[in-house]
Amino acid sequence: MNKNEIEDLCIKSFDQTLNDSEKKILALAIESDSELASSLIAYKNVRELLLRKEPATFGPYFAQKVITRIHNMREELDQQIAFFFKKFRVVALSVMIALLTFNIIFSDQLDIASVIGIEEAATTDTDMPEDEIEHFDFLETFVNN
Repeated sequence: MNKNEIEDLCIKSFDQTLNDSEKKILALAIESDSELASSLIAYKNVRELLLRKEPATFGPYFAQKVITRIHNMREELDQQIAFFFKKFRVVALSVMIALLTFNIIFSDQLDIASVIGIEEAATTDTDMPEDEIEHFDFLETFVNN
């Protein structure tokens, strides 16, 4: 028998029962040709998938499982970030102390505002009467210039 006849015989075996001589021919062909055997197994699997009556599902509680896994991943990521920064906390603290020391050494005054680097804000004198304070009019300045 040629290869096409053997394939037809195999397809026939999926739908109908074969007689003894056909079964022997098919068994000998499968034993002698491993490529044919693997293609028949693949064909059988595809056929079973297509003939399935019930729809494929993800299983019970799929959405809850996904949400739980996402929450666990967030917690795991938070733990990894915390672990990463734990390794460098001593180094970061020593750099911060070194910068503060450097700032204290080279500052003109030794008060907290100058050490931290806070500049004094300019304040207006509130004792001045309203008439003497010059108001800025953006539109007038824009038109005149």
